[in-house]
Amino acid sequence: MYIQYSMDQLFLPMNLEEDIPPNHLVRLVNTAVNKLDDNARTIAFVLSDERRA
Repeated sequence: MYIQYSMDQLFLPMNLEEDIPPNHLVRLVNTAVNKLDDNARTIAFVLSDERRA
């Protein structure tokens, strides 16, 4: 049920895509986020930061 791991593991696997099934929802989300303009993400971050102040 659980993935085997070692407490002495010092690194993550180099290619996490190998562990994600081809039709997993995270691939769609990743594609959508990568298509976003960097400026839009920066503006959203700044606006959310101003609301916290």
